[in-house]
Amino acid sequence: MNAGDKPQHLQQELRELEDRERSLRLRELELEIEQPATDVQVEVMPKESGLVGSRLRRWRRKIVMAAKFFGLVIAIIVAVRVAAWLAGAVMVVGIAWLAYQLFFDSDD
Repeated sequence: MNAGDKPQHLQQELRELEDRERSLRLRELELEIEQPATDVQVEVMPKESGLVGSRLRRWRRKIVMAAKFFGLVIAIIVAVRVAAWLAGAVMVVGIAWLAYQLFFDSDD
């Protein structure tokens, strides 16, 4: 090998190396194409993004939870009042029926 052959030899090796890299990358791309497509979930960010958006979402979530709690409390209060009214009505009807049986029903 003389001095003139060395640059040509290096260029030849460089071309062979580039060809091998290209063929390797081509095989990798073919493998990626042949793999079955997997379902990818894409999370779409709302228009308000960043720190302000996350604060708004956090406050919105807190308000919704507070509204649900308030609704549950109101429903329980209404249920207790209805149950108390029904219990009072049943007691009055029971006492009236007992009084009728004692005083007005005369089966001697």
